[in-house]
Amino acid sequence: MPWLTLTVSALAWIVAVVPGLGASLALESAPLASGEVWRLWTGHLAHWSGSHLAWDLAVFVVGAAWLERTAGARRLARLLFVGGAVVGAAVLCLRPDLASYRGLSGIDCALVAGVAVHLARVRPWPVLLVAAGLCAKVVYETTTGAGAFAGSLGAGVVVVPEAHVVGALVGALLEFCAPIPTLNESSFSAESSISTDSF
Repeated sequence: MPWLTLTVSALAWIVAVVPGLGASLALESAPLASGEVWRLWTGHLAHWSGSHLAWDLAVFVVGAAWLERTAGARRLARLLFVGGAVVGAAVLCLRPDLASYRGLSGIDCALVAGVAVHLARVRPWPVLLVAAGLCAKVVYETTTGAGAFAGSLGAGVVVVPEAHVVGALVGALLEFCAPIPTLNESSFSAESSISTDSF
């Protein structure tokens, strides 16, 4: 059972349904500067709308559960901890104009890229497919200013493609530097697949 995946998903849902909780956990520069460092991670649990949460969780559950079952909870925890911090810091540095950042999409991109690199140790095509898909997604978001899949984010909310690019790079790098899968893990990887068509 992918307990870490289910726990993070449940936390994101709780943050969405408890009034005011999302605002108090969102990534914002002023509270972070005053010592609320946890917002680097909790900002990923907060979302702008129900459709935003639904899209983010759909990708998160598939990618995180696959990685947790294939490589273990420790590998997933490392990706969430490092990816969350790096994506959060990158958003603050690259987009100082943003008043607030929310969403799992940066982590989702880290997961998709990480899973692709993991699979590439058995089959090389997933990395090319994911790279092409992520590039198309970022180009679309950069040129249109709209999310490729997030649905309605609400008035005044913008998509942050920088978070997606940084997330994908971090996820790919972490998995590339991870230990090579064992024989059993490679066999499982060869028989498993993850669809990135819907992300």
